[in-house]
Amino acid sequence: MQTRIALLLLSMALLCSCNKDALIQINGVETVSISWCPGFLDQDFLIDTEEQYHEFQQRINDAAGCESHSFPFIDFDTRTLIGRPSEIIACSVTSNLEVFADPDQKEYLYKQQHYPNGDCGNTINEMYFVSIPKLPEGYSVSYEVLIN
Repeated sequence: MQTRIALLLLSMALLCSCNKDALIQINGVETVSISWCPGFLDQDFLIDTEEQYHEFQQRINDAAGCESHSFPFIDFDTRTLIGRPSEIIACSVTSNLEVFADPDQKEYLYKQQHYPNGDCGNTINEMYFVSIPKLPEGYSVSYEVLIN
């Protein structure tokens, strides 16, 4: 009985590791500078059209203290904008932003890895947006934030 349980657990572990190996790193990921605006923390953003971008800009500009934000040009014929604002407590932070595709699940993974430096109690708020080559039709995006 214990052997069967061990084999079952080993099989599950192999399936999980194979699934992670199936991820393909997306090239052409570009960081997009959008100034911090309170009230958008821990929200996931997937902006795929000019109309969605305009609605996003309106939401930001309607927020208190964010009325004069400017936004970079994005060519939504060839690009998709994804983001997840995050808050990190540290003196400074180094971040690694990557996007992976899982063709089997028809899903992209936007992975933020943050490496805080120092313990001075500063709150660092960033929008963490990236532009990626146009998201394939039928794909969704999941978001993962890791603070190491």
